[in-house]
Amino acid sequence: LTFGDTEGGRMEAIAFGAFDTDMGPALEQHGGARFHLAGRLDINTFRGRQTIQLRLEDAAPA
Repeated sequence: LTFGDTEGGRMEAIAFGAFDTDMGPALEQHGGARFHLAGRLDINTFRGRQTIQLRLEDAAPA
């Protein structure tokens, strides 16, 4: 997942098990709606590159 703020900032996120809950389909079919997100920041290491990502734990329509 990639999400952004109103000022153009972007961040990658990951939501393990999201499709086992209502959160997965809601995010997939968002239609441009805004969400409140809850999770924790983590360092993702992939192919020798480190980036910050949000481990998404919950989301609700704003």
